[in-house]
Amino acid sequence: MTACILSPHTIRDIKKVVRSKAAETASSHASEAIARGFGYSSHASLLTELNAFSGGVPLVKHFDTTGLRSRLLELTNHDLEAPLDLEAWAAWKSVSSADRKTVNSWYRRCASLKFPCVLLHKRKMLASIEWDCITVDYGAETKLRTQDAGAKVLVTELNASFRKISNLHGPNRRALFEGSAFYGSVDNLPINVAIELADAYCLIFSQTFRPLS
Repeated sequence: MTACILSPHTIRDIKKVVRSKAAETASSHASEAIARGFGYSSHASLLTELNAFSGGVPLVKHFDTTGLRSRLLELTNHDLEAPLDLEAWAAWKSVSSADRKTVNSWYRRCASLKFPCVLLHKRKMLASIEWDCITVDYGAETKLRTQDAGAKVLVTELNASFRKISNLHGPNRRALFEGSAFYGSVDNLPINVAIELADAYCLIFSQTFRPLS
């Protein structure tokens, strides 16, 4: 599963790819399968939640290709002919530290979405995660800063998520969490752990900032 920003743009892009990878799939069937991938019982229920929120920090949801494929088989008796590259729609971006063009482009996209800029830097065997909330809706950030223990609760949740996910994959004494609710990094993570943690952080940021925006 991958944490994706749930938006009409994301749905449109995924639908285009699904229909290219599943022969003769009707638009309505692709929509229903995508809704299942996002954890909804139907496309109508997905739209209900999506339309109930406009502006501010976007909604982030896990996208599960198993759910999508299951619903696609139910409706069409066809499966995807090739796997989906969900990283293309992730709420975080995998980049090379030297690739400033991609980093700057992702920063601008996050700013337009009013969502924290979460970057995953891959090396040969390890990776690091970096987050910066300077791109968040100003009103939401201000409200969090002025809440009683709001920022403290968020950074505690980020640290707890890091420890939980890291421990699930075995001891890692080299991993290091540094930062605050608004800016920080986690270094020396196995790549699969870094991806899982990036997903978790994007979900946490959406759940934290969205009600404040």
